Amino acid sequence: NDDDSGPLVGVVSRLTWQKGMDLLLAALPRLLAEGGQLALLGAGDSTLQAEFAAAAARHPGRIGAVFRYDEGLAHLLQGGADACARGACLTDQDGGSARERTCYPSDTCLKA
Repeated sequence: NDDDSGPLVGVVSRLTWQKGMDLLLAALPRLLAEGGQLALLGAGDSTLQAEFAAAAARHPGRIGAVFRYDEGLAHLLQGGADACARGACLTDQDGGSARERTCYPSDTCLKA
């Protein structure tokens, strides 16, 4: 499906299983099948990073990934996304992004 009218899910996170990034990878086929897109900003586990890079290569224009942290880009991504996904498998309730989330219209958050 090459339709880009579906929701854009933004993720700014460390790429670790503790943050549920493995669950996000597992959910990608359904997200894409339903017309969604993913914009990912973060770095971390080399295996997860390689899997997200491969997914982005398989789905250009539908999955975008930047493997570093960039404060300005993080704000743009969170402000421009239709929804933000944040994992909290083994983290505190806020996961550190509640402050930023309240500043943007993309207030829909999907928790892993």
